[in-house]
Amino acid sequence: MDSFRLVDGLYVYFVTFTVIDWLPVFINPEPMQILVDSLLFCIKEKGLRINAFVIMPNHLHMIVFDVKFDNERLGQTLVDFRKFTGRKLAGFIDNNLPESLAFVIRSKELVDRKRQV
Repeated sequence: MDSFRLVDGLYVYFVTFTVIDWLPVFINPEPMQILVDSLLFCIKEKGLRINAFVIMPNHLHMIVFDVKFDNERLGQTLVDFRKFTGRKLAGFIDNNLPESLAFVIRSKELVDRKRQV
């Protein structure tokens, strides 16, 4: 579930995205490249602007804004980024990381979906 609040009159935001249960997924180049590719797409196609970002082993911090200072579009871009990148990372985990780690992530994902219904 997305939990951020965009405020009228404010246009630059510090955001954090975390991996489920703070699992250290970003210790290999491939998952970091998934993040970077997703961010580049959002920059080119969705008007995302990034002042700074840092990828930690289990989360991402960014200072972001929309090119037209449109908070509604920024919010949708962040939602799309999270969903798309999450699916790509889940696929990477399923195919490349130990089965126990993939199981933990998939189990947590199913619990979260049930809570949203």
